[in-house]
Amino acid sequence: MKYRLVSLIMALVLGAFAANAQAVLEVEAPNVVALGEPFNVVYTTDRNVDDFISPEFSSFDVLAGPLSSTSRSVRIINGKRESSYNVRYTFTLAATEEGTFIIPPASVIAGKKEYKSSPVSIEVVKDNQPSAAVGSEASESDVFLKLTLDKTRAVKGEPVTATLELYTRSVISGLNDIKFPTFNGFWSQEIEAPQSINFERRNYNGRIYDVALLRKYMLLPQQEGDIEIDPAAAIIEIQVREQSSGNSFFDDFFDNYRTIRKRIVTDRKTVHVSALPDNPPASFAGGVGKFSLSVNYDSDTLRLHEASSVIISVSGRGNVNLIDSPAIKFPSEFEVYDVKTEDRTSSNSGGTQGSKLFEYPFIPRVPGDYVIQPVEFSYYDIGERKYKTLHSEPISFHVEGPAAGSVGSPVSANAVSSAATGKQAVKVLGEDIRYIHVGQSGLGKGMDFLIFSPLYWIIVAIAVAAAAVLHFVLSKVVKNMNDIDRKRSRKARKVARTRLAKAKGYIDQKLYSPFYEELSMALTGYAADKLHIPYSEMSKDGIRSRLADKGVPEETAGRFIALLDACDYARYAPEPSYEDMGKHYEEAVDMILYLEEKL
Repeated sequence: MKYRLVSLIMALVLGAFAANAQAVLEVEAPNVVALGEPFNVVYTTDRNVDDFISPEFSSFDVLAGPLSSTSRSVRIINGKRESSYNVRYTFTLAATEEGTFIIPPASVIAGKKEYKSSPVSIEVVKDNQPSAAVGSEASESDVFLKLTLDKTRAVKGEPVTATLELYTRSVISGLNDIKFPTFNGFWSQEIEAPQSINFERRNYNGRIYDVALLRKYMLLPQQEGDIEIDPAAAIIEIQVREQSSGNSFFDDFFDNYRTIRKRIVTDRKTVHVSALPDNPPASFAGGVGKFSLSVNYDSDTLRLHEASSVIISVSGRGNVNLIDSPAIKFPSEFEVYDVKTEDRTSSNSGGTQGSKLFEYPFIPRVPGDYVIQPVEFSYYDIGERKYKTLHSEPISFHVEGPAAGSVGSPVSANAVSSAATGKQAVKVLGEDIRYIHVGQSGLGKGMDFLIFSPLYWIIVAIAVAAAAVLHFVLSKVVKNMNDIDRKRSRKARKVARTRLAKAKGYIDQKLYSPFYEELSMALTGYAADKLHIPYSEMSKDGIRSRLADKGVPEETAGRFIALLDACDYARYAPEPSYEDMGKHYEEAVDMILYLEEKL
């Protein structure tokens, strides 16, 4: 009880310190202004203020302020009352010289405590060039689109960030028919796509513009040479002020505006992509960036015919999402299945970061001790401009055999020898020499030997017949257990049904990539088990050849391969098509039912 009370008091004290540490005095100000341009600096707090202490505005003229205003609001939502309270202090300033200046923090006294705002940095530029003149069209320097690349030279696979922004010094009333740039020769992904256009002031070539971010992309060059990026374009609506031609007294006080439409286009950009150095390591999987490697597995002791897996994780920054699975050389006594991939990455400026998991499922078929050689993973290090190779530790597995006494388990020589030596020597009790009895023995004549009776031969015949039947049954059982192809063929439909049921669940959840991955596994797994194709020799040509050998029409075999191609395309398609998921699922079910009847 004592310790709980102490913990509660400490939590309350820390909470109070945290509350005091929060910024309760916020400041709003433009980050860039023109020389002599009036602008506002606003301080806002939600506390009952006893006193406000304004900062010193060096290099600025205070045209007005501080002007204070108070706002209160009350909202009742579902019977719950919410209220808010704000106090605002507004200064109107004008810069007196060019440069970058810092306004020190302001502070308020509330409840005998002092709260300070953050300092503000403001850039002052001359910007004596006016925007579009009265009655004239907006010039190309007043409003334009700009596509910016963080680098124009890269190696194949090196991330490049492209930013599309709108710059304007005019009043914009609409933005239509936006044609975003196309990135032929790149693998591209949007990393920022604002739902609304938000402007911020920025200094560009000594002039102040309102700048809005339209899109930001992460690009991965997929080919070498000079790759051109097609321009982006848009139709923009601008309000232009017109000089009044009337002679009315009120015409001098009111301006007329008209809206013009203008097409703006970005400049054409070129990225010079160099090839990666020659003679990459054999374990190079296409990675460009900075990565680390880890290998995990459930246990180093396995049961015979029990499924297990090795999981390789590649983490870092670069083109993580495009890395191929590293090669693992499993023992021939292991039955190895297709690699499962899980992408745990996110894209931002500088490339993709996170990890990519590769799961290698396998089933040991022979007991013993096995060692898998260290896994190698090579990548191209952008910072050091050279290939690097990562190595894991060797992986050791001990595969236990079947339980003693099970069908097909070998009998050890030690067990036979122990049974033979388990007999005890005959012990003679009493005297060493016994006297021979003289006289009648008292023994009577017994019955005839069983071997000469019909019952003996009947028992022998039954025993022989039973032994023959038992030998036949056990031979069938052992043969079926050793016939791996037959077992795979018999379980093919069951395994396919399980995977198809899982894929159907993904349709209901609208999980696009997992659905096509599971559908592809169902089709390839069924073909491997039903057609007795070793997993090391699995290919679409091999499936087509085996189907033809089994008498399946060429048209049906072509439909099966086309369905596999559709799954592969859908797993890497940039835009998901949820409408095709149900159609491909029905085709897979019909195809497996047909092959069950045919084969």
